[in-house]
Amino acid sequence: MLKTSLLNRARRRSKYCSAGCNTIATLHHISQICWKTHGIRIKRHDTLVNSLAHNLSEVGWFVEKMPKISTAERIRKPDLVLKRSNVSAIVNVQVLWESIPLDECHARLVAYYSDSREVVEYSTFKSCKPSITTLTV
Repeated sequence: MLKTSLLNRARRRSKYCSAGCNTIATLHHISQICWKTHGIRIKRHDTLVNSLAHNLSEVGWFVEKMPKISTAERIRKPDLVLKRSNVSAIVNVQVLWESIPLDECHARLVAYYSDSREVVEYSTFKSCKPSITTLTV
């Protein structure tokens, strides 16, 4: 009897997002798009950035977290700018849904930061060209 009533309740439940998004409540929607889980997604991203920054500074990198770089188009905020010896890097952390092609997302962010003269100048260290990369999780 209990099993039947649980099944009936599940069948009556709406397939639409309970946050009022007027879209079907798929795993992709809930974990990547829904406004109700936005804060959790930001916290997950920031936890990864902070952990990466801490670990890199422990092994000798100068780490600048989320600098605001003014460009002709807009302000750009990479997650990390790293500098050490003759090397510099711009790192952007992405937490993506599994069905999105990772190479495509990586290429888009690399282009976003490397196409800006101001970002490249900001991150240049001791006359070296910075490496622009993403960490995709």
